[in-house]
Amino acid sequence: MRRLTLFLCLLLGCLLALDAIPALRGGWGWQWPYDPTPLNGRFALLVALMGGYLLGVVLSRRRGVALQLAWAVLGGVALSLGAVNLRGAPDELLFQRVVSPVYTGSNAAAVRNMSRVGLAESLQEWPVLMDELAEGGNIHVALSPPGQPLVYYGLAQAATPLGPLTGALDARLRPLQCTDEEVMRYTRAEMTSTLFGLLMPLWAALTVFPLFAGARLLGADQASAARLAQWWPLVPAGLFFTPSWNTLYPLLVTGSFAVLVLGLTRRQMRYVLLAGLLMSVATFLNFSVVPALMLMGWYTLGYWFFIARRGAPAPPFAWTVQVGVWFGAGLSACWVAFWLFSGHTPWAILQAAFDQHLSIERDYWVWLVLHPYDMALFAGWGVVGAGRSRGLAGAWQTAARRGPAPGGGARACAGPDLAHPDAE
Repeated sequence: MRRLTLFLCLLLGCLLALDAIPALRGGWGWQWPYDPTPLNGRFALLVALMGGYLLGVVLSRRRGVALQLAWAVLGGVALSLGAVNLRGAPDELLFQRVVSPVYTGSNAAAVRNMSRVGLAESLQEWPVLMDELAEGGNIHVALSPPGQPLVYYGLAQAATPLGPLTGALDARLRPLQCTDEEVMRYTRAEMTSTLFGLLMPLWAALTVFPLFAGARLLGADQASAARLAQWWPLVPAGLFFTPSWNTLYPLLVTGSFAVLVLGLTRRQMRYVLLAGLLMSVATFLNFSVVPALMLMGWYTLGYWFFIARRGAPAPPFAWTVQVGVWFGAGLSACWVAFWLFSGHTPWAILQAAFDQHLSIERDYWVWLVLHPYDMALFAGWGVVGAGRSRGLAGAWQTAARRGPAPGGGARACAGPDLAHPDAE
């Protein structure tokens, strides 16, 4: 099975690299552009970084888990920067993408709307503002709740009193986009707030910790859990979409899942509440993480059916309802605060986002297949194949025999989360 998976991945990679079958890049309303990277020194550097990371993975297995996870974080940052470096100087490209109203959009919305128009007015008129953002080309924020711009706005407000720090960062960052008049109007504090986006490779790399923790809670030994976490820097989406916020969502989703599993195994609702709170933050940033809620719900039901009800003491089915209530309480936190401040419910934001999607002309049935294909492509077919073939098929069977699934179950439950960077 491993050889077949490797062969199919290599075959697909060759077909994509040569553009032998353009339909593999999509179509029927949307297609990824074919823009191959020149085989120059920048490409050689990325290959060297990849080889160095893999060598370090092999060598670190003889060391402690802390070193293995630290190496995975370092590798995630290095490989992300190496991928950005293919198109130019990483610092310039990262900054341009962070402040761009098209590539990411959230920083531009924070400055041009929340700061200039006013925070209260922006939040109270957010559904209307979503339409205006779409007309202006800021399509990513136009499909989302106000969480992302709100982060940048809050950081800018917090940085305002820090004169010496903001001055130093402003002097370093402003020349990177000195031809953009809109960016030149940024205050020093607003310029400083972009640091959060510039550090997105680091935030994304930190996903190795909840991956490791989740695997351990699912029954994997330390070595297996560390090997799972070391896959994360190799996931294509994390490399291709830097510094998109899509690379941050897995940190929140896998963190929420790990805390949920902790709450279920210890029967402590405070952890379930915290898991819901993490997902509240994630959904307030973007609706693309909503499918993970279904995963967590199914896992909770499966945990009760295969494990909890066979233990001592065995909780009744009503226990799963209690878990749902506590998780829902945490999940509603950001949305209740937003509703109290703006008067808008999540459904109003969803309706505005759906209205934007209605204008997209694509073949529904074709994209019903292409969307999962796209997700698997950027998650990495090797990871998806390993998670499905060795995880889902036997996870609950193993759990029914002797408790939480060891390695396969960890891969199965982590697999969908790995695909989230391309969910939007």
